[in-house]
Amino acid sequence: MSVHWQQAPIDDRGLAFGDGCFETLRLHKGRAPFWAQHKQRLLTGLQRLNIKACPHTLEHILAEAISISASGVLKIIVTRGAGGRGYNGLHLQQPNYYPRVFPFQPMSPELYSQGLVVGESRIRLGKQPFLAGIKHLNRLEQVLARHEAVANGWDETLLRNQEGQPVELTAMNLFLRYDQGWWTSALENAGVNGIARQWVINQSGVKVRVSEQAPDSVDHIIEAFACNSIMGILPLRALGQWQGEVGAQTLSLQQQWNNLWHDKKCI
Repeated sequence: MSVHWQQAPIDDRGLAFGDGCFETLRLHKGRAPFWAQHKQRLLTGLQRLNIKACPHTLEHILAEAISISASGVLKIIVTRGAGGRGYNGLHLQQPNYYPRVFPFQPMSPELYSQGLVVGESRIRLGKQPFLAGIKHLNRLEQVLARHEAVANGWDETLLRNQEGQPVELTAMNLFLRYDQGWWTSALENAGVNGIARQWVINQSGVKVRVSEQAPDSVDHIIEAFACNSIMGILPLRALGQWQGEVGAQTLSLQQQWNNLWHDKKCI
């Protein structure tokens, strides 16, 4: 079992080629409420890359992480292993696991109540259906888009696909409400199938259209929010040229999510 809590070998294929996947999940009072979903997405992504990970090793990592910090954030990186030069790594049968535990640091309370300012990225997400949905280690598009957010003073950045359709933010999935109801990207060619995204789609009483193309232009948005499993649900008050109010349906979903963690007002 090649679990490295401190250091990574210099010839690891995750460092050389981005050859692996990762998950980031919230630990809360000795539990990991969405562990089953994170574990399954990680194993699905690794299987797509032909990396043979051990589910029991992942369970051992979770238990160790909780013993280190009952509440916090656990990040698990799994790579194909250490393999020297060359793209072919199929001969490697021993993945490397890199877990880290961090403090949980939510965004400011004002952003949960007043909403995010989201700018438009110049980056267009590459079209790659085989890698869409999973959390692989190739995140340069998101890194560059986050640089844009910092440089422009935005809270987040909108990433569109090659056809100009909205897909996601740098680290969150995106939900938009039009007259026709809620919409989110199908993520068929790019983007991450987020755990919080799945939770929103599965909520009773919330009808979400899932498609590659938004039903209307950004100008006709009624309300919008972004989400991920660490930060929860955050309203948007600006998305590119669109500006709007924090919506009642967004705040209702936010409260339902917070109730899962027994967070009274905001995450």
